[in-house]
Amino acid sequence: MQVQTEGYEKVIADDTGAILLKTTFENLYNSYFDKLFEYGCRLHNDQHLIQDCIQDVFIKLWNKRHQLSNIKNIKSYLFIALKNTILNKAASSTHKLLQGGDTPFELSYIIEEQVSKGEISAETLSGLYIALNNLTDRQKECIYLRYFEGLGYEEISDLLNISTKATYKLAARALECLKANIPESLFVLFFLKL
Repeated sequence: MQVQTEGYEKVIADDTGAILLKTTFENLYNSYFDKLFEYGCRLHNDQHLIQDCIQDVFIKLWNKRHQLSNIKNIKSYLFIALKNTILNKAASSTHKLLQGGDTPFELSYIIEEQVSKGEISAETLSGLYIALNNLTDRQKECIYLRYFEGLGYEEISDLLNISTKATYKLAARALECLKANIPESLFVLFFLKL
């Protein structure tokens, strides 16, 4: 599903029509909730915490709507805000991140979705798990954001808090690692299914 985000930025900052503002804000929430939830579940295993964090992001967005007129890309903004909210809540409570250490990231859900759709065989699944386990958490997150969420390198660099050049290198190294660990035909097939 392609989400139209053009115009949300202007309407969020414009308080002239309260009904239009509320409707647009509800549409924004409904358009992004599933994507944000999926992304959050890759960072943390507590689904209730993820839902709370998404609520917090939208509450903060609503409360600060007058100060947010400079948002260039609402999708990128929401992903960054959610990640920061999850990290802050995990650090300030007993909630644990998935694997500890640097921000962990889980990509196995994507493979499982492909298997459940009958698009990838069980033997192919084994090869993909091995290849994905050779990636660092940052590489997994970069691949997910670039190829599954369609974010640009500049947006990913903001989300990962690294330079754009480093983001290009991170994605290239991840792709090299995947290519080295799975047959080329499987590599091409996997990315064609996206």
